Amino acid sequence: MPQRILTATVGVPITVALIWVGLPWLTIAVGLVALLALREFYQIAAVIGARTFLPLGLIWTALFLASAEISSQPFLFWAPIIGGGVLATVLWMLAHRSQINLFKSGIYMVMGPLILGLLFSHGLMLREVGDSTDVGRSWLLLAISATFATDSGAFLIGQTLGHHLMAPTISPGKTWEGALGGLLCAIGTAIGLGALFDLSTSLWHYAIIGSTIGIMAQLGDLAESRLKRAAGLKDSGGILPGHGGMLDRLDSIVFTLPLVYYLAVLVE
Repeated sequence: MPQRILTATVGVPITVALIWVGLPWLTIAVGLVALLALREFYQIAAVIGARTFLPLGLIWTALFLASAEISSQPFLFWAPIIGGGVLATVLWMLAHRSQINLFKSGIYMVMGPLILGLLFSHGLMLREVGDSTDVGRSWLLLAISATFATDSGAFLIGQTLGHHLMAPTISPGKTWEGALGGLLCAIGTAIGLGALFDLSTSLWHYAIIGSTIGIMAQLGDLAESRLKRAAGLKDSGGILPGHGGMLDRLDSIVFTLPLVYYLAVLVE
């Protein structure tokens, strides 16, 4: 617990500062975090028995992030990026077909950039939502804060009040009490920050956004727990003392950022 608190004490101000200043530091940080997380993802895949090609995955992920930064309409780039990445993956697999499990390697090879490139790039897109930098900055701070509140609330309430296990075969420490606590923390954070930032939408919109974050953050965490369980690992890495690896920190965010982005576009 002390290491967890110390890492958060250092990491939270840095995250807020990066979101506040925006370009180019936010983009550089997002890119570095995504590429480190992809490396961890492929290392887990290797333990499971999937062979991947890290350089291709890194380039593919970087292209998704670049498209979100250089264009106001990154959607136009996604089809050729996905098509080119899949084609390159197929060619690589054919060249090594006698040495790898084609299906398993192909799935993990593609999943990494789609999750940590395509989905995570929505954070950069969210930073640019609205007609001013203040609007996008506020939406991104709300999304990340509510996601962290979900994780922290679920952990603390689960530790103190949790009795009914939610998914013992996937993550033995998670309880229904903790899940409810995380959901309520997400809703409260979204409503509180929405009102503080004055994002010009109604209370029930903030409640819906908070509920969406609270649910998806925990589903993302369970998905990564299932992956680590298959590999027999507790954490994806050890780069963040008390928290594990980069992937352990991003497992929730990569699923909540796209949802908040599209909800924000709808209400703006």
